Amino acid sequence: MRELRAILKDLRRQPLRNVLTAVTMLMGVLSLIAVSAASSVATDMMLAVEEQRNGRAGTFEVTANVPSQELVETGRDLSALLNNRLGGAGAAVVSVETPTSWRPIGAAADQSSAGQSLPIEWSSGEVNRVRRLPLLEGTWPAAQSYPPRVVINEAAAEGIGYPDTRQVVVSPGMDGPSMVVGISGVVADGEDSPRAFGAIEELSAYRVMSGSVPLRVRVTMPGASAEAVQQFLSDAFVDLGVVPNEEAHRVDTVDQVAMQLEGIQLVFTLFATLMLVVAALGILNVGLASVRERSRELVVRRALGARRRTIFVFVMGEEVLVAVGVAIVALAIGLAAVYLILPAQIPPRTAIKPPPFPWSAGTLGMAAAIATAMIGSAAPAWKAARLPVSRALRE
Repeated sequence: MRELRAILKDLRRQPLRNVLTAVTMLMGVLSLIAVSAASSVATDMMLAVEEQRNGRAGTFEVTANVPSQELVETGRDLSALLNNRLGGAGAAVVSVETPTSWRPIGAAADQSSAGQSLPIEWSSGEVNRVRRLPLLEGTWPAAQSYPPRVVINEAAAEGIGYPDTRQVVVSPGMDGPSMVVGISGVVADGEDSPRAFGAIEELSAYRVMSGSVPLRVRVTMPGASAEAVQQFLSDAFVDLGVVPNEEAHRVDTVDQVAMQLEGIQLVFTLFATLMLVVAALGILNVGLASVRERSRELVVRRALGARRRTIFVFVMGEEVLVAVGVAIVALAIGLAAVYLILPAQIPPRTAIKPPPFPWSAGTLGMAAAIATAMIGSAAPAWKAARLPVSRALRE
């Protein structure tokens, strides 16, 4: 405790020097914490947004024109075939989109009441395994329910007035056939415009298409090459007698985002390392100058019985104590950023929750601060411990 009190007293004697050292070290530690936190916070959030909008990692898409009267059966059979062959190695969804509009049930027969756009994606397969579409409330609609049910996104929920309104009339236009649909829940799809999702089997009761209709097939096969996915889809199309319109192409952007994040992390890591090196050099320079200025005080301590180890610990302890204070301040700033600032930066139309503070990053930052202080103060502490006692007697 005596040594600690002596260190604290000495720190108060050199406030400007210690503040400048602490600020330089703080910048490096904060940068290091930011780099580590980006791996578990920013990376997860940005990838989640990409998977929500474009598909999970390894998602490919292809379309095929199918006669409208065979649409439901072909879509259901193709989805079942693909998912059975994939097993647990991936997922497939077959879907068709109808450009419908909605109106309240009470205004269903009012031709002067203009319908509001509500495109519906009718699918077979687990949509949430191909795209990250978290449910905010409710459940995904089951096939062959009565009345047919859909889930809507947040934009549609605001326009329709869900949950007060749980049923609406949908139709392809003012003069087209209409159908009452129930709303089974709200999903976060990252879109600002109204959208809905339903089971492809419900199209049997909603005859709004004629001729050939483009059926969209999306397959998520993580780690598979484009050639492997193309061959997998081609085999399934041949077995069902379906002719695709083009070759499968990748639609997700997860890899690109991951590469961009790696580049950003590298830049921050280099910046953090540079700042910590500058801090260590600053501690070294200031420490050597301080030893010269305090040489008489230090040799007097030696003459009064202080051991070399005690002098070494005394000189190094000052910088280590500053480093601990810097690490605590950096942790406080990081906690405030994760729990106060980060939630406000999450994009709207999403159910992505801010992850907890990465304590591994905080631990790394504290270790880096202490290591920087020890490296920078090692030479001054060694020099102070080696000052000859005879010098005190001469002076």
